[in-house]
Amino acid sequence: MSTSTGNTFGTIARHSLIYGIGNIISRAVSFVMLPLYTHYLTPRDYGTVELLSSTVDIISIVAGIGLASAIFKYYSQYEDKKDKDEVMSTAMILLLLISFATAITGSILSPHISKIVFGSEHNSYYFRIIFLIYFLDQGAVMVPLMLIRAENRSGLFVGISTVKLFIQIFFNIYFIVVLKMSILGILYSTLLANIVIGSFLSYRAFRRTGFLFSKRKGKEMIRFGYPFIFVSLSSFALTYSDRYFLNIYSNLETIGIYALAYKFGFLMGYLSADPFMQIWEPQRFEIAKQENALLIFKRAFQYFNVLVVLVSLVLCIYVKDVLIIMSKSVYVEAYKMVPIVILAYIIQAWTFYCNLGIYIKNRSNTMAAASFIATISVIGLNFLLIPKYGAYGAAWATVGAFLIRFVLVYYFSQKMYPINYGLKKQAALLAAAAFIYAASRVIDLQPLALSLMVNTVLVCLFIAGTYFIFLDDKEKNSMRSMVLIPVTFIRTVLNERS
Repeated sequence: MSTSTGNTFGTIARHSLIYGIGNIISRAVSFVMLPLYTHYLTPRDYGTVELLSSTVDIISIVAGIGLASAIFKYYSQYEDKKDKDEVMSTAMILLLLISFATAITGSILSPHISKIVFGSEHNSYYFRIIFLIYFLDQGAVMVPLMLIRAENRSGLFVGISTVKLFIQIFFNIYFIVVLKMSILGILYSTLLANIVIGSFLSYRAFRRTGFLFSKRKGKEMIRFGYPFIFVSLSSFALTYSDRYFLNIYSNLETIGIYALAYKFGFLMGYLSADPFMQIWEPQRFEIAKQENALLIFKRAFQYFNVLVVLVSLVLCIYVKDVLIIMSKSVYVEAYKMVPIVILAYIIQAWTFYCNLGIYIKNRSNTMAAASFIATISVIGLNFLLIPKYGAYGAAWATVGAFLIRFVLVYYFSQKMYPINYGLKKQAALLAAAAFIYAASRVIDLQPLALSLMVNTVLVCLFIAGTYFIFLDDKEKNSMRSMVLIPVTFIRTVLNERS
């Protein structure tokens, strides 16, 4: 690997890791505030917030006409600064107009939307507030943050994410704890954070680019972006459609407990798969050009899987203890669903890693087809499982749909670009983690201090077993290096030799 390539990688890896941290921070508020939410909000309140957010997410996917998916493509397509500024400014103006029109329409129709989702107009005011949040987020925050990413201002990105997090935490505590505002407290704190951050970001972005609009560039971005509406809707259906089935066949309390379990599934992604892929994705296409690419991909998957499975096991083992400490007793039941949800997200992480052949051969339609089949599957499984098994049925429906998508993506990707991922070894690692988790549930000692101690011993046993049984000498050296300096992952795999 040449010095210039190494320097380029160092820059990309550093920024990618920082963006990964920024993504975690920007999404962390709901988890950081978990003790407060579970003490001051009932499961019904929690379920209501989940359905409010999910409904507006569906609307934003359609209304956004896929513009976000087109911005980086067209920004990088031009060399001239004026053209680049035009792309960003045009996108901001379009999304401000679209999100404003959508928010106004949504506010007017809020009583009808509330009646469709909740069966009454009682929550229409909540929808009006959340549509205002949507306008600020889509119109004033999203594109300016993308501009910061395009400028490689990763430190600024993380700084803004951190400021927004603290604003939300401060106002959450004030509105929920001091003023006892429950759901409105969450909505108002999010609204205020978006007003502050959105005002700053919009001012900075338009000052940076100028107030420019290109009708031609706007049409090109819309033409390229609108097909991504269907991909995004498919991803949404895979993740959130079960909430609406639970609302029909169960109740808001069940949705609230289920949504809490899902937070731990998302947390697994934020702590392991997402930061890893932030670093890995920019480099894997370059690695594919190397003579030893297949060996690199195999070893990298081993490292990836160790990270994902270890984080998943830690979350599954400690989740009951954490919920006992952080939440009311009514929420503790969520721990039983967490391992099922996390299993689904392990499968999703494997899908994202093993789709390389599809991308190398430019067969994005294959990816879309796999997502479509998985979407049909999850709807069918929701119909089949939720009426009988409730939230547990929803969790297993997600596992089934994610597994169907993984099998399809893996099969077609392997036909296009065969890679030996050593899946038997990876499945054995997953089985070992499942055994350790089962042992923790069988032992399940009280009091809490004893439970924490035993669970820590079990986690240490898994780490030791993985290190001494599953890894060869080269992998052990690489893992030690990555534990000490995580960003060395790409440097490690780029230098792999047989």
